[in-house]
This record gives sequence, C-alpha cells and structure tokens, in this order.
Amino acid sequence: YMQKSQYHILLESIDNSRSTKAVTTLKTNKIIVDDPYDKLTAFNNLSKLLTIEKPNPIISYIFLTDNCNFRCRYCFLKSVVKSPQYTMDIKIANQVVETIAKYSLGKPEYTIYFFGGEPLANKDVMFYISNELNKVDGKKFKYSVQTYGSLLDEETAILLKKYHFSV
Repeated sequence: YMQKSQYHILLESIDNSRSTKAVTTLKTNKIIVDDPYDKLTAFNNLSKLLTIEKPNPIISYIFLTDNCNFRCRYCFLKSVVKSPQYTMDIKIANQVVETIAKYSLGKPEYTIYFFGGEPLANKDVMFYISNELNKVDGKKFKYSVQTYGSLLDEETAILLKKYHFSV
C-alpha cells in the first residue's frame, strides 16, 4: 500500500514518462507494463511471484480425554468440565482412524494433534490410533501431542520416538 501523496507522484511519473526508482522497480517486476502488453502474460508473471508450491497438509485435532492430573487456573476445560467425564475408547478410535484414512486420500501429508486434558492419561488409545494410521498405504502421518510430560515414562518415550511424535 502507498500513501495518497506517493500514489499521485507515481501517477505523475507515469503520465509524464519520467522514470523514477519506484516505476522502474514496478516495471522490472512486471507489476506495471507499457502498452501494448499481453494481459495474460502479465497475470501469469504476477501469479508466479505470488504462488508458493508446497503440499496442502491436512490437520486433525484428536481429543483423547478430559482427564488431567493438573488443575491449572487457565485451563479451558476447567470452565466446561467440573470432573472428568470423557475418555476415548477403542470403538471411537476405530471410527477416528476410518475417518482420517478416508479424508486423507490424495493428500501427501496429514498431521495429527493429540490433546485433552492430559492426552498421556489415554496413551494406549493414542498409540493405537498412531499404529493403525501408519498402516494406511502411501500416507505420511505426522504426530504431535500437547502434554505436561508428568505422565511420561520410559515405555511412553520409546513409543513417542517410534512414531516420530513432536512433543
């Protein structure tokens, strides 16, 4: 964006055919062009400058449990849940796996964020989901878990490493 005064100076420069540094830069980058100029070529040049080519990742957030061994004042669950009421079971986990496998088709990457309360309070289901998703052909899943780490033990650390979790 430009200030109004700069805009008028630019317009005068263009109208008077004076070459200023700004006009030269805009012309060099094909943002403004001399007539006659192919508009499609100008559009394609601008598109190339603005386009970032990278895979279109898909992200799922999986709420494993509202159970937590901390009672933080700032926790969003504190205002919603007075006592733990939800922990995902294998039946729901299978539905989660099925849904993610379906919606991740054709996508080169898929990122899974496990959270909760304390997701490691339901680590068996978390690792079950990770294991089942890793069986999906041609899919690269990335896993992440939001945790305080207070329930982290050696076995859990080994599994986090096995599935390449970000913690």
